Amino acid sequence: MAEESSTPAESPRNPERAGRRPSGFVARKRRGPGSYDRSQSPEERKDEQRRTLVDAAAHVFSRDGFGNASVASILEVSGLSRGTFYRHFKDLREAFLAVQTRAADILLERVQGAFETETEPFEKMRAAVRAYLELVAERGDLSRVFHREALVSGKEWALLRKETLGSVQRVFRDGLELAVKKKLLARVPEEVTLYAVISGIEGVALSYLEDHREDQIQEALEPLLRFCGRAFASS
Repeated sequence: MAEESSTPAESPRNPERAGRRPSGFVARKRRGPGSYDRSQSPEERKDEQRRTLVDAAAHVFSRDGFGNASVASILEVSGLSRGTFYRHFKDLREAFLAVQTRAADILLERVQGAFETETEPFEKMRAAVRAYLELVAERGDLSRVFHREALVSGKEWALLRKETLGSVQRVFRDGLELAVKKKLLARVPEEVTLYAVISGIEGVALSYLEDHREDQIQEALEPLLRFCGRAFASS
Protein backbone atom coordinates (compact mmCIF):
# COMPACT_ATOMS: atom_id res chain seq x y z
CA MET A 1 0.00 0.00 0.00
CA ALA A 2 1.41 3.36 -0.97
CA GLU A 3 2.58 5.84 1.65
CA GLU A 4 -0.08 8.41 2.44
CA SER A 5 0.70 12.02 1.69
CA SER A 6 -0.86 14.78 3.76
CA THR A 7 -2.88 17.40 1.93
CA PRO A 8 -3.38 20.09 4.60
CA ALA A 9 -0.86 22.89 4.94
CA GLU A 10 2.37 22.04 6.65
CA SER A 11 2.76 22.90 10.30
CA PRO A 12 4.98 25.95 10.79
CA ARG A 13 6.88 24.17 13.56
CA ASN A 14 10.42 23.05 12.97
CA PRO A 15 10.82 19.44 14.10
CA GLU A 16 14.52 20.02 14.70
CA ARG A 17 14.03 23.09 16.89
CA ALA A 18 17.01 23.58 19.16
CA GLY A 19 16.54 23.12 22.87
CA ARG A 20 13.47 20.96 22.45
CA ARG A 21 12.56 18.85 25.47
CA PRO A 22 11.51 15.22 25.14
CA SER A 23 7.76 14.62 25.35
CA GLY A 24 8.00 11.62 27.66
CA PHE A 25 6.78 9.28 24.93
CA VAL A 26 8.78 6.06 24.76
CA ALA A 27 9.05 4.42 21.36
CA ARG A 28 8.34 0.68 21.25
CA LYS A 29 10.61 -1.91 19.74
CA ARG A 30 9.31 -3.74 16.71
CA ARG A 31 7.76 -7.08 17.62
CA GLY A 32 8.19 -10.17 15.53
CA PRO A 33 5.22 -11.99 13.97
CA GLY A 34 3.06 -13.70 16.58
CA SER A 35 4.81 -12.01 19.51
CA TYR A 36 1.83 -10.78 21.49
CA ASP A 37 0.26 -11.38 24.88
CA ARG A 38 -1.61 -14.65 24.36
CA SER A 39 -3.68 -14.07 27.50
CA GLN A 40 -5.53 -11.28 25.67
CA SER A 41 -8.66 -11.86 23.68
CA PRO A 42 -8.61 -10.77 20.01
CA GLU A 43 -10.75 -7.76 20.92
CA GLU A 44 -8.43 -6.76 23.78
CA ARG A 45 -5.42 -7.10 21.49
CA LYS A 46 -7.13 -4.97 18.83
CA ASP A 47 -7.95 -2.26 21.39
CA GLU A 48 -4.36 -2.25 22.66
CA GLN A 49 -3.01 -1.94 19.13
CA ARG A 50 -5.28 1.02 18.42
CA ARG A 51 -4.28 2.79 21.64
CA THR A 52 -0.62 2.23 20.80
CA LEU A 53 -1.08 3.59 17.29
CA VAL A 54 -3.00 6.65 18.49
CA ASP A 55 -0.35 7.43 21.12
CA ALA A 56 2.40 6.98 18.54
CA ALA A 57 0.54 9.13 16.02
CA ALA A 58 0.05 11.88 18.63
CA HIS A 59 3.79 11.85 19.27
CA VAL A 60 4.65 12.06 15.57
CA PHE A 61 2.08 14.78 14.78
CA SER A 62 3.23 16.74 17.83
CA ARG A 63 6.90 16.39 16.87
CA ASP A 64 6.70 16.84 13.10
CA GLY A 65 3.36 18.52 12.43
CA PHE A 66 0.70 16.87 10.32
CA GLY A 67 2.16 18.23 7.11
CA ASN A 68 5.50 16.51 7.73
CA ALA A 69 4.21 13.29 9.30
CA SER A 70 4.17 9.89 7.61
CA VAL A 71 2.81 6.42 8.26
CA ALA A 72 6.42 5.19 8.35
CA SER A 73 7.22 7.54 11.25
CA ILE A 74 4.23 6.26 13.21
CA LEU A 75 5.26 2.65 12.59
CA GLU A 76 8.80 3.42 13.70
CA VAL A 77 7.76 4.66 17.14
CA SER A 78 4.80 2.31 17.64
CA GLY A 79 6.73 -0.89 16.95
CA LEU A 80 3.77 -2.17 14.94
CA SER A 81 3.57 -3.28 11.33
CA ARG A 82 2.20 -1.46 8.31
CA GLY A 83 -0.51 -4.08 8.01
CA THR A 84 -1.60 -3.41 11.60
CA PHE A 85 -1.80 0.32 10.90
CA TYR A 86 -4.04 -0.18 7.87
CA ARG A 87 -6.29 -2.58 9.74
CA HIS A 88 -7.12 0.33 12.05
CA PHE A 89 -6.88 3.38 9.79
CA LYS A 90 -7.62 3.96 6.13
CA ASP A 91 -4.89 6.59 5.82
CA LEU A 92 -2.90 9.20 7.70
CA ARG A 93 -5.84 11.59 7.83
CA GLU A 94 -7.97 8.99 9.60
CA ALA A 95 -5.20 8.45 12.17
CA PHE A 96 -5.05 12.20 12.71
CA LEU A 97 -8.80 12.31 13.26
CA ALA A 98 -8.46 9.49 15.83
CA VAL A 99 -5.89 11.53 17.74
CA GLN A 100 -8.05 14.64 17.66
CA THR A 101 -11.14 12.72 18.74
CA ARG A 102 -9.35 11.09 21.66
CA ALA A 103 -7.99 14.48 22.76
CA ALA A 104 -11.46 16.02 22.62
CA ASP A 105 -13.05 13.12 24.50
CA ILE A 106 -10.44 13.13 27.28
CA LEU A 107 -10.55 16.91 27.65
CA LEU A 108 -14.31 16.97 28.12
CA GLU A 109 -14.30 13.94 30.40
CA ARG A 110 -11.65 15.47 32.67
CA VAL A 111 -13.13 18.97 32.81
CA GLN A 112 -16.74 17.88 33.29
CA GLY A 113 -15.77 15.20 35.80
CA ALA A 114 -13.78 17.66 37.90
CA PHE A 115 -16.56 20.26 37.71
CA GLU A 116 -19.12 17.77 39.01
CA THR A 117 -17.02 16.72 42.01
CA GLU A 118 -17.54 20.11 43.69
CA THR A 119 -20.71 21.75 44.93
CA GLU A 120 -19.81 25.45 45.18
CA PRO A 121 -19.71 27.36 41.87
CA PHE A 122 -16.23 28.87 42.11
CA GLU A 123 -14.76 25.64 43.42
CA LYS A 124 -16.35 23.90 40.45
CA MET A 125 -14.54 26.24 38.06
CA ARG A 126 -11.28 25.96 39.99
CA ALA A 127 -11.49 22.18 39.75
CA ALA A 128 -12.23 22.37 36.02
CA VAL A 129 -9.23 24.62 35.30
CA ARG A 130 -6.96 22.46 37.44
CA ALA A 131 -8.12 19.31 35.65
CA TYR A 132 -7.44 20.91 32.27
CA LEU A 133 -3.92 21.92 33.27
CA GLU A 134 -3.27 18.45 34.68
CA LEU A 135 -4.32 16.93 31.37
CA VAL A 136 -1.95 19.22 29.47
CA ALA A 137 0.87 18.21 31.80
CA GLU A 138 0.12 14.49 31.50
CA ARG A 139 -0.64 14.33 27.77
CA GLY A 140 1.59 16.93 26.17
CA ASP A 141 1.71 15.30 22.73
CA LEU A 142 -2.04 14.85 22.58
CA SER A 143 -2.60 18.42 23.75
CA ARG A 144 -0.16 19.88 21.22
CA VAL A 145 -1.94 18.13 18.39
CA PHE A 146 -5.37 19.21 19.60
CA HIS A 147 -4.55 22.86 20.29
CA ARG A 148 -1.93 23.55 17.62
CA GLU A 149 -2.28 21.19 14.68
CA ALA A 150 -6.06 21.50 14.53
CA LEU A 151 -5.66 25.16 13.61
CA VAL A 152 -3.34 24.56 10.65
CA SER A 153 -4.33 21.15 9.33
CA GLY A 154 -7.85 21.47 7.94
CA LYS A 155 -11.34 22.85 8.62
CA GLU A 156 -12.80 19.55 9.86
CA TRP A 157 -10.32 19.35 12.74
CA ALA A 158 -10.55 23.04 13.54
CA LEU A 159 -14.31 22.51 13.84
CA LEU A 160 -13.86 19.61 16.29
CA ARG A 161 -11.60 21.80 18.43
CA LYS A 162 -14.12 24.67 18.27
CA GLU A 163 -17.01 22.41 19.29
CA THR A 164 -15.02 20.93 22.18
CA LEU A 165 -14.01 24.32 23.54
CA GLY A 166 -17.63 25.38 23.14
CA SER A 167 -18.61 22.50 25.41
CA VAL A 168 -16.02 23.64 27.95
CA GLN A 169 -17.48 27.14 27.73
CA ARG A 170 -20.92 25.71 28.55
CA VAL A 171 -19.45 24.00 31.62
CA PHE A 172 -18.20 27.38 32.82
CA ARG A 173 -21.58 28.94 32.07
CA ASP A 174 -23.25 26.32 34.29
CA GLY A 175 -20.93 27.32 37.13
CA LEU A 176 -21.62 31.02 36.61
CA GLU A 177 -25.38 30.48 36.50
CA LEU A 178 -25.09 28.66 39.83
CA ALA A 179 -23.05 31.59 41.19
CA VAL A 180 -25.82 34.00 40.18
CA LYS A 181 -28.45 31.73 41.72
CA LYS A 182 -26.49 31.77 44.99
CA LYS A 183 -26.10 35.55 44.71
CA LEU A 184 -22.33 35.34 44.40
CA LEU A 185 -22.47 37.19 41.09
CA ALA A 186 -24.87 39.88 39.93
CA ARG A 187 -25.34 38.36 36.48
CA VAL A 188 -23.96 35.77 34.11
CA PRO A 189 -21.20 37.28 31.95
CA GLU A 190 -21.79 37.80 28.26
CA GLU A 191 -20.75 35.09 25.83
CA VAL A 192 -17.87 37.20 24.54
CA THR A 193 -16.44 37.35 28.07
CA LEU A 194 -16.73 33.59 28.47
CA TYR A 195 -15.11 33.09 25.07
CA ALA A 196 -12.25 35.43 25.98
CA VAL A 197 -11.64 33.56 29.24
CA ILE A 198 -11.60 30.11 27.60
CA SER A 199 -9.37 31.41 24.81
CA GLY A 200 -7.02 32.97 27.36
CA ILE A 201 -6.70 29.72 29.30
CA GLU A 202 -6.03 27.82 26.08
CA GLY A 203 -3.46 30.42 25.01
CA VAL A 204 -1.53 30.05 28.25
CA ALA A 205 -1.59 26.26 27.91
CA LEU A 206 -0.36 26.51 24.33
CA SER A 207 2.57 28.71 25.37
CA TYR A 208 3.73 25.99 27.79
CA LEU A 209 3.16 23.28 25.18
CA GLU A 210 5.12 25.14 22.50
CA ASP A 211 8.07 25.49 24.88
CA HIS A 212 7.70 21.85 25.98
CA ARG A 213 7.29 23.06 29.56
CA GLU A 214 3.94 21.38 30.17
CA ASP A 215 5.37 19.71 33.28
CA GLN A 216 5.49 23.21 34.85
CA ILE A 217 2.01 24.34 33.84
CA GLN A 218 0.46 24.05 37.30
CA GLU A 219 2.35 27.22 38.22
CA ALA A 220 -0.17 29.01 35.99
CA LEU A 221 -3.20 27.80 37.98
CA GLU A 222 -3.51 30.65 40.49
CA PRO A 223 -2.80 33.45 37.97
CA LEU A 224 -5.43 31.96 35.64
CA LEU A 225 -7.98 31.74 38.43
CA ARG A 226 -7.34 35.38 39.35
CA PHE A 227 -7.79 36.29 35.67
CA CYS A 228 -11.11 34.40 35.60
CA GLY A 229 -12.27 36.07 38.81
CA ARG A 230 -11.52 39.57 37.54
CA ALA A 231 -13.15 38.91 34.16
CA PHE A 232 -16.34 37.53 35.69
CA ALA A 233 -16.58 40.09 38.49
CA SER A 234 -16.27 43.04 36.11
CA SER A 235 -18.78 41.77 33.56
